[in-house]
Parts: sequence; C-alpha cells; structure tokens
Amino acid sequence: MDDFDRRLRDRLATLARAVPVAIQPAPSTPTIRPVLRPRWSGVSLLAATTSVILVVGIAIAVTGHVWQTPSASGPPGVATSPVSTAAEGPSRSPAATAILSASPSATPTRPPADVALPYPAGCAAYRLSPRRCAYIVDWALGQAGIDAGHATVRLLGDPACDGEPAGCVAVRTTTFVVRVRVIATSGSASDHPVFCGLGSETSMLCSDTPLIRVSTPISSYHDVPCGPGPGGEPGSRCATPVPTIAPPAAADADPLEVAATTIPIDHVGPYSVDMGDALLPNGILSQTTATLTDDRRSDVLIPQGIHLEVLGPDGKPLENAYAQGWRPGIERVDVRLDFTVEAFDAGATLEITDIVVR
Repeated sequence: MDDFDRRLRDRLATLARAVPVAIQPAPSTPTIRPVLRPRWSGVSLLAATTSVILVVGIAIAVTGHVWQTPSASGPPGVATSPVSTAAEGPSRSPAATAILSASPSATPTRPPADVALPYPAGCAAYRLSPRRCAYIVDWALGQAGIDAGHATVRLLGDPACDGEPAGCVAVRTTTFVVRVRVIATSGSASDHPVFCGLGSETSMLCSDTPLIRVSTPISSYHDVPCGPGPGGEPGSRCATPVPTIAPPAAADADPLEVAATTIPIDHVGPYSVDMGDALLPNGILSQTTATLTDDRRSDVLIPQGIHLEVLGPDGKPLENAYAQGWRPGIERVDVRLDFTVEAFDAGATLEITDIVVR
C-alpha cells in the first residue's frame, strides 16, 4: 500500500510538472499566454468532433441558408458566385424582381401594312440601317423616274396585307423588306415594294454587306453543246469531242499566274483591268481561278460581280471549248478583269488573289 501511494504521488508530481505555469509579467509588460497543446484521448477527440458538428448544425438551422460552391457545369472560364437557396424576401427591389421574372420578348412587329411612315424616321420600324434605307429609297426614286427634290417618300408594309391586321403573312417564295411610296409634287404616287430571295444577296436592297461574286469561264467552258438532229427534226446532235493536248504544245505553253493585285476604286461605272497574257496549248483552256479576299462589302457595290475574261486573238472571250476548238501549236490569249461599280466609298480597293489562266 505504501508502495502504491508512493507511485501515485510520483505520477501526480510528473503530471504537475507537465502543466506550464503562467508567469505573471511586470505591470508595464503585455501579458503573453503560451499556446497549450493538450493531449487528446480517443474519447475526448470524438466528443470534440461531435460538438463541432452540433454547433454547425445549429448555425444552419438558425440562419436558414445553404451556400453552394460554383458549379463545374457552368461556362468554362466564368466564375460563378455562391447562390443562396433561401427566398430573397422583401429585400429584393421591384426592378430586380421585374428583371428576374420577365420572359424573353417576342420579335417586334412591324407597323400595319397601310400605315405610311415618313422617311427617314420610319426606317427603324422596318429594321433597316440608315445606309441601306437610303439606298432603297434612292432605288425607288430611280424606278419612279423622279428626282428626290421633287418628291415625298413614305414607307409602308407588305402590299399583300393592305387593310389586314398587323402580322399578316403572305405566302410567297421571297421575303418582304419594305414598300416605298414616291409621291410627286403633282400629287401622283407610285409604290415600289422590295422583295428578297435566292441570289439577291449581291444587292444592298437585301443586305447591308452585299456579296461580290467572282466568275471565271472554266465553270461552263467544257459543257457539251447539243442541237437539233439532222434537218431540224426532233432529237439532239452533240458536238464532236475536242482532241487532247499534244505533248509538244504542252511543253511550249506559258500560263499566267498572278499571286495578288490591288485595284483602286475611283469612279462609278465599268472597269476593265488588264492582267497580262498566257500561251495556251492547242488553244485549249484547262484552268482559270481568281479570288476576292473580302467578298462581303458595304464600301464598294458590284451587284453584277467580277468576271475573269480570257480573250482570243479575235478579241472575243473564250466561252466554250467546243466553240473554241483545237488549234495547232500554242495560242496567245489576253486576260482581264471586268466589272461595274455601282457605288463606292473614298479609298475603297479590291484585292484579287490566286489569278491563274492555263
């Protein structure tokens, strides 16, 4: 028993020495308290963990909020703010409520067909840019043969919907744009509706950035022409195939190849730009290419497109291999770019690349 008491006293003394004793500082020295790192037993750690979980649960129950981390399914590269699932309550402003509850607006309807709007104020009602609207009005004045200074212009809806409620849709293969009414000072009036369909993308009547097409003769050059049978009776007689290119002529041929050329636009009207010449084997055309680097333009309008012309010794374009026929040796041809500018902005240019004729 005495030995047990001694061991117990030694154990208590050891435990007492393990507990740090706070040192009372001088009155002028700030109090420094050492950080205690108690040894947790298995039971104590479980109790502490349970307490933390209990405290967190109480906090959630009191606040009523659950916060979500940014979802991984959101748009890549866009940070998502935490979103509360609790109702916003009266703290949400009326403006915010209206924005959050609003549904996407429907496409705005155009004015009724029989309502005449003044120009240019009415352009926006038909979703026309000022530039395109001015172009359409100028076209209508030209159709009417009246100068702008001697006419009043009004914009109206689909002529097939006159007297019908707004939203009338006429069944047709083209799309209605606007109807321009030109009223002369004499009082006479004429309507000029604009419709757009397949192939109309080359005109500013139908696009703010009309397409400029580039054509070359090779697209239809090798089409086989056929005509009526002998004596004009029904049936067809097709052209005789053109002989193939002879090797000596192929060796003497000299194609035209232009990597790029810049054409300044300085006037309205026709252009004919000489690109050089080529030597064709046996007079047979086998390749023609030309590319406009920027073919959607608003600064220069060429509704009829740009044509690469290949002219024979007689000055006439080569249009069909069977009409051209086979020539001995080589044949010199001239190459040019032909087009007509309808309108342009100062400083406009055309950049043509990959011009090849062989």
